[in-house]
Amino acid sequence: MSLSAFGDKGVMPDDHAVSSALGANKQLWDEIKDHAASYNDMNEEWKFYSKAAGWTLLIRSGKRTLFYMMPMNGLFRVSFVFGGKAADEAQRSDLPDALINTITTAKQYAEGRSFMTDVKEKDDVSTVIRLIAIKDAN
Repeated sequence: MSLSAFGDKGVMPDDHAVSSALGANKQLWDEIKDHAASYNDMNEEWKFYSKAAGWTLLIRSGKRTLFYMMPMNGLFRVSFVFGGKAADEAQRSDLPDALINTITTAKQYAEGRSFMTDVKEKDDVSTVIRLIAIKDAN
C-alpha cells in the first residue's frame, strides 16, 4: 500500500479522482494550487516516484521545484526541501513552533532539509502559503 491515495502506476490521478480521495478537503488542495499559480512560470506535473509513495503532484516555478503535494484519504501532505537560507528564515518566522522544530531537525541532504506538513484544515493552508513564500524567496 502506498502513502498516496493513488498507488497504481498505470493510472495517473485526475481532478475527479483527487476530489474523491480528499472529500471536503479538496477545497484546501485547490486553494494551495490556486496560490501557486500566481508564481512566475508555475507548472505542475504528476510523478510516480515508487510503489511505496504512489503518485505525487510536483509544483515548479520555471525549472525550480517549489513543493510536492501528495493526496491521501481525507487529507493531503505537502513536502518541501529548504536550503540553509530558507531554513534560517523559517526559524526566524512566526510559523508554529512544532513546524519550525520539524524543519530545523530534518535530516540535512546536499539539496537541503526535506520535511512535510499535513493539510487537514483551513489554518494549514495559510501555513503552507507562508512556507511557499519562504521557499520562493530563498
